[in-house]
Amino acid sequence: MDYTLLCGKPEKTKAMKAGSIRHEALEQEVIKKVKVHVASAEDVWALKFLNFIVGVNQLLFDGLTRELPL
Repeated sequence: MDYTLLCGKPEKTKAMKAGSIRHEALEQEVIKKVKVHVASAEDVWALKFLNFIVGVNQLLFDGLTRELPL
């Protein structure tokens, strides 16, 4: 994060794009994504908190999760 703030976001390389596609495929194996419309900053934070709760529950009960924000 510090590097990104100081130098900006790096351009995506071919390897980074391939990694993103692979990561998305792995994520789809364990969760089902749902589009949610957010209207305010509070909604954004509520959605982040809800995603954290779902990820922790999945880790505790299934033993596997992806994209667990800390």
